[in-house]
Formats: sequence, C-alpha cells, structure tokens
Amino acid sequence: ANGGVFILPVNGAREPVSGRVDAWTPHVETRLVAPVGIEPGTVGSSPRGAYLSDEDVERHKVFVAELVNMSLLPSMDRRAKSLNGVIIANRKGLKNQLKSFWGRSTGQIVKPEGDGGYARDSIESQMRRAADLSMALRDYEGAAGLYRLLAADYKADKAWRRLGAAQESLGHALAMSTTQRRWSAEGPPHREARR
Repeated sequence: ANGGVFILPVNGAREPVSGRVDAWTPHVETRLVAPVGIEPGTVGSSPRGAYLSDEDVERHKVFVAELVNMSLLPSMDRRAKSLNGVIIANRKGLKNQLKSFWGRSTGQIVKPEGDGGYARDSIESQMRRAADLSMALRDYEGAAGLYRLLAADYKADKAWRRLGAAQESLGHALAMSTTQRRWSAEGPPHREARR
C-alpha cells in the first residue's frame, strides 16, 4: 500500500454472514424510475454486505483510515498552506500597501460592480478556497480571518451576494470556534441534557 497498488478484496465469504448489519440500504440513492422487474433495495435474497467477511470489513477500515490519514488530509493541508502562501504574498505587495493607504484604486484590473468578475485564479477565489479548506480542517480561527478579509473585499467591490455568503461562512466559523473552545473546557453541551 506504500505508493503502489492496493487490492481491496470484497465479498470474501462463501456464504452470507449471519447477523451482518445492512449499513448501505439507508444510504442508497433513491431513484425516481426503477429498472423494470427489479424492486429497489433488493439484491438476491440476502441483505447488502452479507458476503463481506470479517477480514473484508477490517481491511476496509484499514484502507479508509490509511486513505484519509496518509493521503487526503496531508493533501488538503498542503493545498491550504500553498494557498495561504499565495494570499500572504499578494497581500504584502507594494500595490496592496498603496491600495490600503490611498483607497481601492491603484490601476489594478477593474472588476465590474456586482457579483461577477471573479476569475478562478483571482485572489478572492483563492482566499475563498483557503477559507473553506481551513473550515474542513477545523482551523476555525484561520477560516474566520480569511472570511473577514473576503467580506471587506466583496464590500468594496459591491459584490453583495458574495458578501452575504462570506458573512454567513464567517458566522459558521465563529460559531464553531466558540463551540470548540467551550467543548474543550466543559465537554459537549448535550451532556447535561442526558442527565
């Protein structure tokens, strides 16, 4: 599994495993039109996953854990760091220093007023991506800072819908950061409700 091909066996049991909980049926996509002659949610006479052996289930757990911990999270973290580097480099430039001193116009590319005008590689789009990645990685304070910067830029550009979306995301980030701090100090808030 170290950088090579990993074969994940499925349905290693020869007979249906008794007592296997069908974990898939509640999450199966509901189709408006079912194939003719096949009743939705049925696969033969045994429930979904009945032929997964205990070894198969354990291998799937290991595979998902390795995928998330060794590939997905480090990739997201690298992407967030590179986006933050681009944002910091852009924000500390001479043009941005002059812009903050004299106002918004510095001969920069003029964006149309309103919600259009933000290309995929614009600094605002990259800031939004970095903020969303920070939220996914549970860096709520970092995400809140980026959402504040975005809100100021969108307000100056009169991009009202984007401003509203940035402020909503800022609210989520602030709520999650205070909730996280409270949980670490007091424990989950639902603990008292169960007593």
